[in-house]
Amino acid sequence: MTKTAAKKSSLTGSILPSERFWIDLQPFLLERGYKLRPRYDPNWTPSWEKPWNFKDPASCPDGISRSIVLDAIRVSDGTKVALKKVNIHSEVPLLRVLSSPELLADFRNNTVPILDVIPLPNDDVFALIVMPVLYHFDSPFTPFRHASEVLEAIEQFAQGLAFLHEYHIAHRDMCYLNLMMDPTKVIPGGFHFARKSFQDDLKNRIVYHDRRSVAPVRYYFIDYETAQRFSLGEQCVGIMGQERNVPEMSDTVPYDPFKLDVYQLGAVILRLIENYEGLEILKPLAGAMTDTNPEKRLTAADSVQKFQELVSPLTEDDLSQKIWLRSLSPEDRLAVGFPVKNPFWYRYFEFLCCCC
Repeated sequence: MTKTAAKKSSLTGSILPSERFWIDLQPFLLERGYKLRPRYDPNWTPSWEKPWNFKDPASCPDGISRSIVLDAIRVSDGTKVALKKVNIHSEVPLLRVLSSPELLADFRNNTVPILDVIPLPNDDVFALIVMPVLYHFDSPFTPFRHASEVLEAIEQFAQGLAFLHEYHIAHRDMCYLNLMMDPTKVIPGGFHFARKSFQDDLKNRIVYHDRRSVAPVRYYFIDYETAQRFSLGEQCVGIMGQERNVPEMSDTVPYDPFKLDVYQLGAVILRLIENYEGLEILKPLAGAMTDTNPEKRLTAADSVQKFQELVSPLTEDDLSQKIWLRSLSPEDRLAVGFPVKNPFWYRYFEFLCCCC
């Protein structure tokens, strides 16, 4: 299916070819205790096709498509979870190790918890992993508002990377879209999995709290499909991940996979500095993590130490300092006011998201 056709199918609410996988699997998953949204029921009737219903499919909870990662309800307790198809031979064993009680007991372990592994019928290559529902750490719908909020996230990510490297695991896609947060306290009313600025009913906007007011917030790494164990001094080849500007990355010349991770996370910090006013304190850290010479680049453990050196002198006033997206003009900042109550905030950031 072409991109144009896929977009048209999405707008009309019709099932995409990539969604057939979930429809075929729905009865099996229900037997295993996981209920998909009505859209993926083999006997589904679109809500907008019912008599006297003139709604646009895009405004109906069952009119929005997802195919790679899907939400579901765990029937036993009503908890919303996320399902993803992964390789059972590479990704699953690594995630099982990282989700073991011993490693979960380490507060630095920021790997997304694996709640269940579901072998697929008649498939010895792929399985489904069950994860908690997470939210992107830098979503425009729950923006950072205070310096301490960003520092809390960066500290956890740096510690989490050092933790992985201690166990000789390189993520190799330690990039912007793979960094998440637990939204439980930030968005207590929940959100629609496929339209994250709305609640499940698609009628009401999400109501969120400043992260500082509900701290601590927990942050996580996802997508371990490129992750791998490496022995000390072992190198790798290959161009992978979202961040393709890593100087040494090559399909032919071996490079250090651990220094790759450090550069990728450093690039995320640089992005935050560029997008928000008030994060200049992180420039030395980001610069040292993205040194073009891998030999001079910080290790993950050194990055944690560098971070602590930079933030330890900060006062409570420094930590509570408000930060702003640079794209907001002074007039916009006044209009934003209190984001929970002001619809301008949502309209503005929906515009930004459409432009990204």
